[in-house]
Amino acid sequence: MSSYKCVLFILLLTTTVCAQPKSGTLKIKPYTFETNKKEKVDAEFGTLFVPENRTDPESNMIELAFVRFKSTAKNPGPPIVYLAGGPGGSGIGTARGSRFPLFMALREIADVIAFDQRGTGFSKPNLTCLNRLALPLDVAPVREVAIKELRENASDCAFYWHNVQRADLTGYNTNESADDLEDLRKALGVNQISLWSISYGTHLAFSAMRRHPKSIQRAILAGTEGPDHTYKLPSNIQKHLEDLAAVIKADPHIGNEIPDFLGLMNPYLIAWTLNLRRSR
Repeated sequence: MSSYKCVLFILLLTTTVCAQPKSGTLKIKPYTFETNKKEKVDAEFGTLFVPENRTDPESNMIELAFVRFKSTAKNPGPPIVYLAGGPGGSGIGTARGSRFPLFMALREIADVIAFDQRGTGFSKPNLTCLNRLALPLDVAPVREVAIKELRENASDCAFYWHNVQRADLTGYNTNESADDLEDLRKALGVNQISLWSISYGTHLAFSAMRRHPKSIQRAILAGTEGPDHTYKLPSNIQKHLEDLAAVIKADPHIGNEIPDFLGLMNPYLIAWTLNLRRSR
């Protein structure tokens, strides 16, 4: 190999090595946060690099994103980290919507962090499925047809991220996300954090409390989903609908207007479920 090629090889190798961020690398910059209603507030945009799969010594690094709203308190408590539901929801996206006043109000207690869990929102990679379900929403699909389409859609999405983008999909799970919160705490240089969570976010909060109990000061849980309750069984939804149908039937006024609530709900429920899956 010529001396020129040796130097070029060394430069390329050095550039590649230097370009690889270390686990725990934290970057924070000033950020003007804007809500869906065009409200603006000074904030900070942060990124934290963590392993994609902590069980793999040669794991790639992924980038976690968050927005920090600084506390207005004289002596703020541990940072409050918001965990969105889904899984797949964006904490930053949530802060732009109707919960924005809550984010602002909680600044009276501590810094408030809108956190994008791994694979979501501004975190990289964002594992959004690019393909869409090929099912009409104006008619109720046959069960077998819907299941077939959902399975093919999920398979195509997994193939794209694993085989094309080379993402280690085994690293995208609740335990890894819980350890992300611990790495975030360490990177911020605080002894503890508090968790504000909803739906799947509570599922993640429980895992964080189990794995790192000394690191969590307090937890706010809304729409609580226990560690073994993440699957939404159709039988549970059916039971709620049957209870509601009984209430409607017992009402002499509403019952006459809606004589067959369950029959009325069936096509709309299927369409709503499929539309929800499309939006994730």
